[in-house]
Amino acid sequence: MAKKEADEAKPAAEEAPPKPRPPMGPLILGLLSVLSTLGALGALVYTRLIYHRPLITESLERDKLQKHQTVVEAGANSGTVKIEPITLNILPDVPEPGSKEVPPTHFLVIGFSVELRDIGEKAKFDSVKTFFLDRTISMLGSKSFKDLVTVQGRYVLKSQLIEMANELMTDFHGASVGEIPLITNLYFTQFQVQ
Repeated sequence: MAKKEADEAKPAAEEAPPKPRPPMGPLILGLLSVLSTLGALGALVYTRLIYHRPLITESLERDKLQKHQTVVEAGANSGTVKIEPITLNILPDVPEPGSKEVPPTHFLVIGFSVELRDIGEKAKFDSVKTFFLDRTISMLGSKSFKDLVTVQGRYVLKSQLIEMANELMTDFHGASVGEIPLITNLYFTQFQVQ
């Protein structure tokens, strides 16, 4: 009889459901929370303590412009191409929150001359001049009054215009690697912000 009871006890033990596993949801949620907290803390430490964004200063912009002013090739005659003054609206000032005052609108009158490393290449510049003026007007229309009234702002603008002109020349006429850019400098002939 003991054998019968032992045989009956075995199936009962085999039929018992296995122990349920503890739920994994809270564990995964906890790990994700710790990882996201560590990531945010790492980003905060990097942006606030480790990485220092370089300031835009007059000397840095002068150095950047000096890179554009390359030595004129032997036999090449440098020259300038005058861009007639244009008048355009710039971004208005941002009003104070809750203020019912309408911010004043500002405009810019700008004229400049572009220095070419070889005046014999003037026809190339003339072929992209309309595209250059279009991009110049678009860029200037997105500038604010505060961007344009400082000396640093004008140096940044000068650098941007030279880079834009050389990019257009490369896009339209191509350039070999290491070729000296055609536009070497830019001189403001008129610059008035009101």
